[in-house]
Amino acid sequence: AKIGSRVQIGYFSQSYERLNPEQTLLENFVVEYGFTEEHTRSMLGGMLFHGDDVFKKIGELSGGQKARLVLLKLVLDGANCLVLDEPTNHLDIMAREAVEAALEAFDGTVLVVSHDRYFVNEVADRIWEIEDLEVKDYKGNYDFYLEEKQKKAAALAQAQEEAEKAAAYAEAQAKKQQQQVAAAPAKAKKQEDKKRRYSQDEAARLLPKVELQIREQEAMMGLLEKQMADPANHTSPEHSAAMAAEHDEYEQTIDELMEKWELLMEAAEDA
Repeated sequence: AKIGSRVQIGYFSQSYERLNPEQTLLENFVVEYGFTEEHTRSMLGGMLFHGDDVFKKIGELSGGQKARLVLLKLVLDGANCLVLDEPTNHLDIMAREAVEAALEAFDGTVLVVSHDRYFVNEVADRIWEIEDLEVKDYKGNYDFYLEEKQKKAAALAQAQEEAEKAAAYAEAQAKKQQQQVAAAPAKAKKQEDKKRRYSQDEAARLLPKVELQIREQEAMMGLLEKQMADPANHTSPEHSAAMAAEHDEYEQTIDELMEKWELLMEAAEDA
């Protein structure tokens, strides 16, 4: 860290090292700062210490009361950069509100480490999050930080979903290509069959069979299309891609059967 020449850091520790437990509040401030009793009472009153509270020994104070004293000392020291370690620990609602008001009125920089999300949301206008060995900067309060985190999570989920769809599509295409390679000999035979002419007897014998096959394939494809139209059947990118590949196969088979049917019809008409 590089500290500017005019930066004076005040550190708030949870152990309250600067407080002498044997001194009263009044003694501690008069001795350390040389203030008058009247001025000391006025400052302590701003941190919710009133009346005979100033005569209590520091060792008898609660954790929240000690925290308020330390914060007051940091301000009196002239610090323009406060580093606060869990400043609201042990504080009741009134004390926490007093600390919030003091920090909001403070002109310098405040760096807070805190698990008190409400407190952070009230006083912070910038959130630093340490994640994956990096400091991520969110220029807003805690609510803004949560909104940005949700946006990032949604964008990441969408990117992952798109990547899964792309992978499923690529897998389906690769499978389709493998099937095409495996079916190449059969396809070549079909091409040869197209070139040859059918006799009248062949046409009469094969036409009913081919028409039945076409109707069967169209019926199967119709059932598949109903399944594809139902959102409940798209539970994963892989399943959607598999249905699309199956639909392509039905279309290809029907096209081939229609070509054969046309050849058979020509043979029957020529007769």
